Amino acid sequence: MRMLGTRCSLSVFRWDLLYLLARLLADKRSEVKVLGGTVQAHLDALRARRDTHEGAEDAVVIAGALLNKEDEERDKVLLEMGGVARARDKDMYKALFATYSPSKTARLPIQEESAEVRRILGELASLPIDHPLRVTYEKPLATSEKLVVAASKRSDEAATQLSLQRAQTERFKLSVDKGRLSVHGSLVVLTKDKDEAESFFRPTATDPDATGDESGTPTVAAPAAPPGPAPTQPKAAAGS
Repeated sequence: MRMLGTRCSLSVFRWDLLYLLARLLADKRSEVKVLGGTVQAHLDALRARRDTHEGAEDAVVIAGALLNKEDEERDKVLLEMGGVARARDKDMYKALFATYSPSKTARLPIQEESAEVRRILGELASLPIDHPLRVTYEKPLATSEKLVVAASKRSDEAATQLSLQRAQTERFKLSVDKGRLSVHGSLVVLTKDKDEAESFFRPTATDPDATGDESGTPTVAAPAAPPGPAPTQPKAAAGS
């Protein structure tokens, strides 16, 4: 019996366990059939592990989407403020965007842009309290920056949690492999035939839809239909 190893996906482990469970439960010998309980426990644990792992993956995607959205909102404030400052107060524009133009500031990586925004907020805070730029943009920019920082923290936390889940999944795969090995050993003892014990395990680690049937025999693909004529592309509408 081959060990699947940590490089195999949880799906491969699931297919293997399902195959093994079906073979065990179909056996007429009660002492063989009873081993299905151990395999079913592994399957139940695998589904729980997969749900937890995928939940961590989902959290990373969601946190990244929210961070990008908050960053876009911050960029809108910067770009609008830059356009107004350039038109109305060129000296202040040079002070606010001394290092990068508004558009270049908006394209900086998240953390670098935050550093630049904090500097810009310092420049705004130095203006008279009734200065039009300060009145209009200080609060919106500070609020946007606060939201970006919070979203960035959530994104970092989600990434850390995913790393932990990946490590736990690796350990889980090792434990399932040990469980499979234990079932194999029990089958060898019960059947007194190593080849028969091997036959209970799925003979391939590939996707069941991709290569062949579950006996390990490659499926012969049906001949492809001859190519038809290329579809006619619609003409562009006049004036487009």
